[in-house]
Amino acid sequence: MKFYQTFFYLQFLIYKFMKILKYKDFLLESKNIIKLFHGTSKNKFKREDNLIFLSEDSEFAKSYGEKVYIIQVDLGNIFDSLNIKHIKKLYKAGFKLTDPYISDWGEEVETYDYDNEEYPTAEDFIESTYSNDTWNPIESTDGVIDWILSNNFDSILITESGINNYIVNKNRILKK
Repeated sequence: MKFYQTFFYLQFLIYKFMKILKYKDFLLESKNIIKLFHGTSKNKFKREDNLIFLSEDSEFAKSYGEKVYIIQVDLGNIFDSLNIKHIKKLYKAGFKLTDPYISDWGEEVETYDYDNEEYPTAEDFIESTYSNDTWNPIESTDGVIDWILSNNFDSILITESGINNYIVNKNRILKK
């Protein structure tokens, strides 16, 4: 094989190798592509807000409006509101989760500081008997959603009545 043939062959191999690497990255990034539901009372799906709320449960989504869209979304790096490591990141950043509706539960929650209206620690939040309802503390604590989505997370897993729901940047929507 002549020098120029070897050179072109090496270029070809490098090109093929680069394509494989790009494909591998695409596969790794795409592992959180799923179909979720968005309920609305609007006749048309609009992308005017930055965030969209999606649910794994179509009936739950329907409680937000009769029109339910099936949305294919890439959740990317998910902040899991039931993961102690993720909640500790919030507390380390200076947040203390609060739940304005906690008094409505009808019984006192031992891990909640009623005087300061907050869960004092990440462990208190996770150990709460109401931690399967994470939507309200995540949505109600000022700045939490913005902080999460600006700190290497693409979506937020929240729960309501034991149902998994997501807060997602609309730029993560792949197909409606």
